[in-house]
Amino acid sequence: MSTTLIINARLVNEGHELDGELRFKDGRIDQIGNGLAARDGEAVIDAAGRRLLPGMIDDQIHFREPGMEYKADMAIESAAAVAGGLTSFMDMPNTNPPTLNRDALEEKARPYASAPSGLPLVQFALNAALELVHEGKLTTAQVVQKFAHAPAQLFDVSQRGFLREGYAADLVLVDDTPSTVQRSDVLSKCGWSPFEGTTFHTRVAATWVNGHLAWDGAALLGAPIGQRLQFDR
Repeated sequence: MSTTLIINARLVNEGHELDGELRFKDGRIDQIGNGLAARDGEAVIDAAGRRLLPGMIDDQIHFREPGMEYKADMAIESAAAVAGGLTSFMDMPNTNPPTLNRDALEEKARPYASAPSGLPLVQFALNAALELVHEGKLTTAQVVQKFAHAPAQLFDVSQRGFLREGYAADLVLVDDTPSTVQRSDVLSKCGWSPFEGTTFHTRVAATWVNGHLAWDGAALLGAPIGQRLQFDR
């Protein structure tokens, strides 16, 4: 895999916002610094002062596969997640059959089968959180702490959730351009969103998963390249 250098970025990580550059190669963050020079043959992306965040982690999603694909499925919902800057997730076992075959979970699964599948939030959750930054209630660093650092630390997720050298190149570029959610924008299988008609002050301009550009701000790119999460426990 060729290397990529993101320049003129506002790096948001571990309580700080710093101007600088980030280089990644072979799916991993290779260098973070200020004044990194482009190498021969290297792809260069000008962030133009926009915020670069670690990919968000959702520790409780319901993608309903196997057995309930009429509600949702892994491919479609993970695509919606990537469009929203969510690069890692933990799927719950309320499927058919349950993905953890214990008697207690079998019991728990019965009422879920006839229940609504919940709200399709993954595509716009980060935008909604960043509205609190616009309102002065949180900083971007606090949003990153809650959406990326905290779940990585709570579950000992290996080498994700932070902008650190050697970590997976799961990255989100945020553009401060207002956008209004239309039904045609919704990627979730249900085809609707509680945020329809809402105007956010930000949008996800790009999402990289394991160093691959998976979302360019308008469309999904390339074949799925997901990996099973690893845990340091």
